[in-house]
Amino acid sequence: RDLPGSGAAGATAAGLLAAIGGRIESGIDLLLDHAQFDAIIGQVSYVITGEGRLDSQSLAGKTPIGVARRARLHRVKTIAIVGALAVAETDLRQAGLWAALPILIEPMSLAESIAHSADLIERAALRLGHLLSDR
Repeated sequence: RDLPGSGAAGATAAGLLAAIGGRIESGIDLLLDHAQFDAIIGQVSYVITGEGRLDSQSLAGKTPIGVARRARLHRVKTIAIVGALAVAETDLRQAGLWAALPILIEPMSLAESIAHSADLIERAALRLGHLLSDR
C-alpha cells in the first residue's frame, strides 16, 4: 500500500506485483518508449498535447506533463490545449509546459462546452496556429 503507483488507480498493478512479481512503471513513459518518442522528437519544433482540465492532479504526472517533461529533455517546447486551466503559469513552466491554451473563450456550462467541444478545440488549434506562424 505504500508503494508508489499502487494507489487507487494502481490497485491492479499492486496486486500483480504481489502475486507474480511484476513491476510498476510510469504509463506515459512506457507508451513514449514504445512509440520511440526520443528517436522522433528531434524532427519537431513543438509538441502539442491536450487535457480536459489541467490542474494540480495533472501536474502530479498525467499524460501532458509526462510528454512535456520528456520533450523538455530534448529542448522541444510543449503546448497543451485544455478544456480548463486551473494552475498558475509558474507551475506550468516548472512542470515542463511552455504554454497552455484553454478552449473556452467565454463563460459556458460544462454541458455546453461538451456539446461544442469539437468546434472549441478547432478554434483553439487555429489560434495556436496563428501564434506559431508569427514566430
